[in-house]
Amino acid sequence: MGLRIVCAFLLSLGSLASAEREHDRHNDAAPYTLRLETIALERSDGEKRPLAIEEVAAPGAGRTILDAAGFDQDYQIGGRFVAEFRLQQGWELEFSGYSVVDSDSEKRASSNGALDTPFAAGPAIGDNLFLPAGFQGAFDFQNVDLIVTRLDSRMYTLEADFLHRWRTRDGCFSGALGAGARYLDLDEDLKYTVDDTIAVATGDDRFVLDNDLHNRMIGAQAVAHLSCRVSRSFYLTAEARLGAMLDWTRRESSLVRDDGRVGIAATGDAFGFAMLVELTAGARWQVSPRVDIVAGYRLLDVEGASLATENLQGNLSNPDEYRSVRDGGDVYWHGPFVGVEIRF
Repeated sequence: MGLRIVCAFLLSLGSLASAEREHDRHNDAAPYTLRLETIALERSDGEKRPLAIEEVAAPGAGRTILDAAGFDQDYQIGGRFVAEFRLQQGWELEFSGYSVVDSDSEKRASSNGALDTPFAAGPAIGDNLFLPAGFQGAFDFQNVDLIVTRLDSRMYTLEADFLHRWRTRDGCFSGALGAGARYLDLDEDLKYTVDDTIAVATGDDRFVLDNDLHNRMIGAQAVAHLSCRVSRSFYLTAEARLGAMLDWTRRESSLVRDDGRVGIAATGDAFGFAMLVELTAGARWQVSPRVDIVAGYRLLDVEGASLATENLQGNLSNPDEYRSVRDGGDVYWHGPFVGVEIRF
């Protein structure tokens, strides 16, 4: 649905621009523009994969009491910059980027030995490839007492675009069309703690599965800006970006016991393809010939990413499960922004 909205938006802007192209209201002003914004973004998972299942009858017949929806995090504060350099005949270069501070979320589920995990099986004891001496019992990850999940997510993005500005003859509408390159960095670390998963000579134990997925995406994007003049100094604005990205993901996984001994450690890499859609709606108030106040709301959706929650599944008795990378995840950020734009 997001792709259809962006495509329709681009087509409508193209018809306006082809009908009447002129310099916009700033082309006769200073050649440089700097915008600084304070942003607040909330991260949400598009998929709601189960993370803890409570058995209510026979094994396999249970209900999900904890899923990836639990990682919908509160708004995190960050910053964004936009630098514009005007060229000739309405063309300009635009550089921008933004990031949010580290955001983390912890959720837990408890039940008296009635919790199951999304893993089909755990690694077998005695597999010297993984487990050092001192481990006993079996990692079955079923019928446990406590599951604690903690997700730490970090994201930043940079882009460079080449735009052509236009304006209708009556000055009511103006905007820009163009294309450019974009880089997006998404690093997620999921710690999945399971209590009462292994029986040892001294009693029950606790283990932590650390799942770190680092996405590095680079690609091309189409960009469209639209501005509608409401009064002499007040404008409504909208922006759309549609990107196609190559994604290089590195996965680092480990299974660690409470005492710090590492039972499993593995690293894997994968290359994939992701789509990016970004939509912005806002307003602009021109307080002086060279200063504007801007505010609005932003949505950034990435489809095809390798998420930590998407890679928390499978048969852990298979060594390849710790280094394989599953892509196809859907994650999005949304939230308000406010800032100032200065022309000089």
